[in-house]
Amino acid sequence: MTSMATAAEAAARVRPADTLGLPLGPGQPPDFLRALGERDDWTDLRVYGALLGVGTELFSRPGVHLLSGFYGPFERALRDGGGNISFAPADFRRFAPLYEQQRPRVMCTVASSPDADGWCSLSLHAGGSIGEIHRAGADPDRLLVIEASSGYPCTAGLPPEHPHRVHVDEADLLIETDAEPLELPAAEPTEADRAIAANASAFVESGSTIQTGIGAVPSMIATILAEGDRSDLGIHSEMFTDGLMELHLAGAVGNRKGIFDGVSVATFAFGSRRLYDWLDGNVDVVFLPVDVVNSADVIRRNRRMVSISAALAVDVHGQVVADTIEGRQYSGTGGQED
Repeated sequence: MTSMATAAEAAARVRPADTLGLPLGPGQPPDFLRALGERDDWTDLRVYGALLGVGTELFSRPGVHLLSGFYGPFERALRDGGGNISFAPADFRRFAPLYEQQRPRVMCTVASSPDADGWCSLSLHAGGSIGEIHRAGADPDRLLVIEASSGYPCTAGLPPEHPHRVHVDEADLLIETDAEPLELPAAEPTEADRAIAANASAFVESGSTIQTGIGAVPSMIATILAEGDRSDLGIHSEMFTDGLMELHLAGAVGNRKGIFDGVSVATFAFGSRRLYDWLDGNVDVVFLPVDVVNSADVIRRNRRMVSISAALAVDVHGQVVADTIEGRQYSGTGGQED
């Protein structure tokens, strides 16, 4: 039976020695994680997640260990500050089997406010945690916490197979908030970034299907394409960004891709408040699980697929490094190898 709770009441249901599963970045429940950070009685709390998207004191508390599958600014700051954090070497597509293997007693997610029938959109994140969220909700020995926020956009999936939603009846604890997602500031491109983007954009022809990653160069490429004369583009991208929104607004997107025609496909979105407002109720963009979006079999069925990803270094043999700098973890594998 679902119980209404404040963030503090929900946090109190997590044991001092426990296991907690988080979705990636924009799927993480802000008020719940901040309430967990107010506690200081942890003895062995093990947290599984990736790309932290919430500022919280939780991971600086003694007795808390974070195992992250992708480092972002929060993870790097924790590591550099001596926090108890380690890296899980896995690409994004394999997060789902890792959740299933770890089977955290507590699973949590943020979602949009429920509709009249009690359904909450999973908003900005589908990723690899959907299956484990539903399994935790169905297991009486586990705890599912849903933070339903009016500040998060209601986004679409592709029902019946991929509805991208959770029902309030699945939750053990339902927190209602007005929390808003973290905004990802636009990286100001350097002259080198602009030169790389201008060169790379020449490889994207009208009629191509594109994927863009995070960073100044992929964003600059999307901007160049939106300002240019490309047309009839398709979007099949792990991450949906402000740049991809600009392509839609410029009328450059036709989505005649050969698979999932008529809609842009992503598994999560990170960007500005303007992007989040644009995604709210927008059925031209659908969010699917990462094992679908990053499946090589699915990707290869797209017309003229062009993947635009950022790298940190390239050696004289053409080998690309995208996750470490001088042997120190900087990000993660993500979906780049797919």
